[in-house]
Amino acid sequence: MPSLAILQNILNEAPGTDGDAIVFHLQDYNSSVLEYVTLPNIILVWFFSKAGEAYRTTIPPPSPKPSSKSKLPDVSNLTLESVPEEEEEEESKTSQEPPKSYDPHAFHMTEPGDLAFTPALRSAFLEALAAHHIQLRFFSGPWDGFFPETPYDLVLTSETIYQPTSLPSLVRLLRDATGLNGRCLVAAKMGLKVGNLDKASLDIMFSLLVISLLGVRGAIAVGSPFGYASGTTGGAAATQATPSSAAELQSWLEDSVTRNILLDKTYDFTDLEGSVTGAGCKPWTCTPNPQLAINANNWCSSSYESATVTYKKAGTAGIRVGSNKTILGKGTSGWIKGKGLLISGQTNVIIQNVRFSDINAQYVWGGDAIWVDNSSKIWIDHNYFKSVGRQFIVTGFGAVTGLTISNNYFDGQSTYSTGCDQHHYWVFLFAGNGDQITLARNYLYYTAGRGPHIGGTSGYTQTLHMYNNYFNDITGHALDPATGSRVLMEGNYFNAVKTPSTGDTAGTVFAPTSTTMNAQCSSVLGRNCVSNTLTGGSGTLPNAASTAAISVFTASVVKSASVMDPASVPSYVLANAGLGIIN
Repeated sequence: MPSLAILQNILNEAPGTDGDAIVFHLQDYNSSVLEYVTLPNIILVWFFSKAGEAYRTTIPPPSPKPSSKSKLPDVSNLTLESVPEEEEEEESKTSQEPPKSYDPHAFHMTEPGDLAFTPALRSAFLEALAAHHIQLRFFSGPWDGFFPETPYDLVLTSETIYQPTSLPSLVRLLRDATGLNGRCLVAAKMGLKVGNLDKASLDIMFSLLVISLLGVRGAIAVGSPFGYASGTTGGAAATQATPSSAAELQSWLEDSVTRNILLDKTYDFTDLEGSVTGAGCKPWTCTPNPQLAINANNWCSSSYESATVTYKKAGTAGIRVGSNKTILGKGTSGWIKGKGLLISGQTNVIIQNVRFSDINAQYVWGGDAIWVDNSSKIWIDHNYFKSVGRQFIVTGFGAVTGLTISNNYFDGQSTYSTGCDQHHYWVFLFAGNGDQITLARNYLYYTAGRGPHIGGTSGYTQTLHMYNNYFNDITGHALDPATGSRVLMEGNYFNAVKTPSTGDTAGTVFAPTSTTMNAQCSSVLGRNCVSNTLTGGSGTLPNAASTAAISVFTASVVKSASVMDPASVPSYVLANAGLGIIN
């Protein structure tokens, strides 16, 4: 009805001589609804509009009281194309009488009657659409079967949601259909099948609808950091500004000025420092497309076949980021390409809604997306990572206190990989002495290892609270807890993960998988932990029942963490992780 009202307003105006086309794209799950309900109503809207007035003068008005026993015409195969064009009558049969003209106002929308769908009506209808620059498009099928080529200015939809698992498709469609500047109005209700869900799951579903609406409106809503990064403000005190070039972005990031930086395009560093050809090696002999390695710090073993490698110099060293910075992408446009970020000896940095990719993806030691070392209060949130030579995120040996990595999409699909299976191996490396890290609500997809690797240096310790992350299609391992690591792992969802944890006994891990284990947290956290879910042929979580690990997590940000039931994690994370949600 709202779409018909908009169409009616346009058809009641005088047609213009030029202007862009106005496209009405109407969708329903069932094609029969479009054929027998939507299209006839569109034709009626035109018929009763000012644009249909001329045609109404050519046909007699309906009888005042049509017989209730009148047989309706068969419209079972009615489409615009099914009505034949008018055939030209032979000149000898053409009537010499002038055509009759009827009162166009004798028709009333509220009165019953029949309107014959004739060739003349079809022609008049199509001519009116053309005169008003209106195009009609129709699509039937499910949400996940439609991918808009270009965004729309306005999306009006009324939907029934039966399962949480169907929600990501709807949210994705709303985002794609509205782009950066579109507006979206959604009327939604929960179907009968959700009656089996608990209140928490229903709350999450309603929250996701709100998130989807906020995301497609393009509103700036950074939100508040949580976990160990609580209290981080970034460059909130500064006026937001947009760099005009990659060079200006680098200058702003490296200075000591408090800055609130908005990225509205691609900042491509790939070729700004030229290419380097040098020594490398072939650590992996599989096919096809194994990663090669740059011989950084003489890393290449003598047992590896040597190779000559050519790579982009810009990717091998990140842009140094100063303290008190906010880096925020606009919509899905903010992209730092070909070079990562280095935060060393700094504090109070927020990185949100930015794409990091195309950093010498063919080469180990080709560069990291984000490297944090000896820093505090860092929030990395709602970003997208793909095609990076080494780690998506790494911490150096200096303590990183107050790091939260949340709501990010780590896309491991890669042409080059260590296992030649197109799964990226190098995801996270947490190595700092005294690291305090929250890893929450992230999507790790198509990876093969280091999800994360944590610890490994004698005498060093790292503290990691990881919860409500969605691990999906992992051909190697997720968690790899080495010497010095203390990990609390709860409410995560593992689907088709070969090795959810390596089970290294050098690390200290508590990862509950039962209500009994959950209850063991209450004495320290003041709440029960939340079980992890392993499904889709995933492996197990060995050596992950250390109550000594729980005793480390006394911080209030861990005790007060809002950890959702893992059954809700896939739908929540798929709808909320990555770009275009918060800005």
